[in-house]
Parts: sequence; C-alpha cells; structure tokens
Amino acid sequence: MLPISFFEILIFGVTFLYILISYITITLINRRRRKKLYLRKWDFKAKKIRRIYLIFLLLGGIIIYFLMANGLLKFLIPTSLILYGIAGILSNKHTFGATAVMGIVFFILGGLAILFPSFAFYMWGFAFGICHIVYGLVYYKKSGKF
Repeated sequence: MLPISFFEILIFGVTFLYILISYITITLINRRRRKKLYLRKWDFKAKKIRRIYLIFLLLGGIIIYFLMANGLLKFLIPTSLILYGIAGILSNKHTFGATAVMGIVFFILGGLAILFPSFAFYMWGFAFGICHIVYGLVYYKKSGKF
C-alpha cells in the first residue's frame, strides 16, 4: 500500500494543474474576446479583479493547509466557500453587478456548511457547479447573444 504522502502530493499536483489550466483558458478566451472588440489587453479593472482573486486564492490555500494540518477537516469546505464569496463581493465594483450576488450566495452557503456539516459537500458542489452555470448564463444573456 502506498503511503498517504503520495496521495497528498498527487492531490496537490492535480489541484495545481487544474488551477493553472483554468487560468490559462480564461486568459486566452478573454484575450481573443478583447482583440475582437478592439479593447486594450489589460485594463485597470481586469488587473484589479485578478489581483483580488489571486490574493484570496493564496490566502485560502494557506488557511486550508493549516486547517488540514490541525485536523479541522470539517471546516475546509465552509472556508473555501466563504473566502470565494468575499472575493466575489470585493470584485463586484469592477464588474457589471452580478458578481456580488454570486459572492453573497457563496458566503451564505459557507455559513450553512458550518451549521450543517453533513450537507457541506452538496453545498460546495451546488456553489461551484450550479451557481457558476447560472452566473455564466446571466452574463451571456447580458451580452446580447442569448
């Protein structure tokens, strides 16, 4: 049987690759869209939003690592939801307004995940799955292509 440290490294590697691939994909899609609309590559709002989410990604990673190291596994999901919700709320003033609503939903789901830990995984799946799909549809509809 393999030691647990192998699986920890494997999970970290898969998570890191997922974040890296997501970031590259978002960057390429936005670059193509901005070129099509004849916009600058990096405006102030885009830099500010990326900075906010990067700070909370790093902060969340550090907090979640310490929670795992101290055996507080039941707080991993609520912490990730609450931090992502705060990042969404803070980045709202640099977007079209629906980001705050999504941030508030994430924050509330994080609070509910603390109160009902047996449903935390379902809330996490709902938040990062269904909420992002609805958020994408709202923005797609706002763009006039719907």
